[in-house]
Amino acid sequence: MNHRPARALAAAALLALPFAAVAERMHRYDVVIASDLGEIDVHACFDDRAPARLVSTAPQAARFLRNPHITADPPRPLDYDGNGIDLPEEVAGAAPPPCVDYAVDLAAAVRAELGRFAQRWQRDLTTTPALWLWRPRPAAGGNDRNDAGTGAGDQLEADDSVAGDIEVTFRLPKGVAVSAPWQLLSQSESEVVYRVGHTPEDWPGIVAFGRFRVDDVVVPGATLRVAIIDGDPPADARIANAWVEHAARAVATLYGEFPLASPQILLFPRGHSDVPVPWGQVVRGGGAAAQLYFDQYRPLAELDADWTATHELSHMLLPDLAAGDTWLSEGFASYYQNVLRARAGMLTQQQAWKELAGGFERGRRDTRSERAFMRVYWSGAAFVLLADLGLRAQSGGRQSLDTALAELKRCCLPMDRYWTGDELLRKLDAITGTTLFTELAAGIVDSKDFPDVSDAFADLGLGIEYGALRFDDDPAHVALRDAIMTAGTAPGRDAAITTPR
Repeated sequence: MNHRPARALAAAALLALPFAAVAERMHRYDVVIASDLGEIDVHACFDDRAPARLVSTAPQAARFLRNPHITADPPRPLDYDGNGIDLPEEVAGAAPPPCVDYAVDLAAAVRAELGRFAQRWQRDLTTTPALWLWRPRPAAGGNDRNDAGTGAGDQLEADDSVAGDIEVTFRLPKGVAVSAPWQLLSQSESEVVYRVGHTPEDWPGIVAFGRFRVDDVVVPGATLRVAIIDGDPPADARIANAWVEHAARAVATLYGEFPLASPQILLFPRGHSDVPVPWGQVVRGGGAAAQLYFDQYRPLAELDADWTATHELSHMLLPDLAAGDTWLSEGFASYYQNVLRARAGMLTQQQAWKELAGGFERGRRDTRSERAFMRVYWSGAAFVLLADLGLRAQSGGRQSLDTALAELKRCCLPMDRYWTGDELLRKLDAITGTTLFTELAAGIVDSKDFPDVSDAFADLGLGIEYGALRFDDDPAHVALRDAIMTAGTAPGRDAAITTPR
């Protein structure tokens, strides 16, 4: 891991973009944040022609908008309401287009206590981009998720004439840093440039400003951009970065590299807690980002022993699934949080199997008591185990869930839209040349009972005696358990496994 030095990345980033993207219309925003993080000033210039309207996906944003005007001498004020900033008819569509200036009162947004809309953390500030990034009215299509829980505005009408991407240049006071989920193009101590990309405007994300530093945590296939938000006391960056690195390296054991090239990682020290990592989530607005809330008093060994970081980073193995398919996304993450930690040496194989068996039992108990939480996570994990075993058996060990997800990465990651669970299952069937995933899922989704894993446990040589998990030493069973829990099963490295079924 390296503290990121000042360096230019723009040329390399542009070379990495597809040809069509290089030629795309690009709007450019200069963003200046005050040294006390109380206000942000935006200077927005538009490629080719001016939009008729600038909009935000969060209707509350208009409460904190100040003095929008066309850049001129003298400035020309612009009308705005809760749905947008209007440019005059004689200006909209003009070429060359005028630029627009406006300010946003961040301090007032913090005082309004609108949750993750804007929050102060000691010397740092986190915001949803929708608070201050007023964009040209987007193309039609819309989504059903709100940005940071702030609520959705009216359906945004299409304005294809100004569709394009946005390049944001942050001009920072001395000692202030920025962390965003977008594609990093270049940076220095006083200026950081991002490309926003094309995830839906109302997908949640966080941009952080403050006295933190952004560290590069390098793992196979990726550089994770880690920012540790201020806490009391501040977290030890060496411990926090090592914890993130260990979890990311565990995820990279699935097929030899981390699934996404440059995710944003935000760490929030929360003080003494009953568990090392009380909460985490992955969001996709502008690019994949993990947000982890942790007890900064804990030593590295206790953070490593917690499953949350590996679970959340495992979500990045899949596209973002629609809310109704939570059982599937959480199932993959719950299965792999144990398998991948075993492969990385963070758990023994026996511990990993015991964690899975314990999770299945909690899921069964919740099914009987009609509670939803554990059943959602662990019925999905049971499905994933059954799919992994079924795929290995059908292919004589030539395919596994690892090989299927490696191909999914090559074809389909990252994704700038929701997938349905059915779409993911059909894609995995197509990748593997089977109907295993859709058929197995149909039996689980249509049932009120917890999935039956007894045959799977028999194939693995696992049994329950007096409430404890028993492991037999049959060579075929041992080989199958090893194939799942040992690194080295990615494409090109896996040996055929003979399975008993």
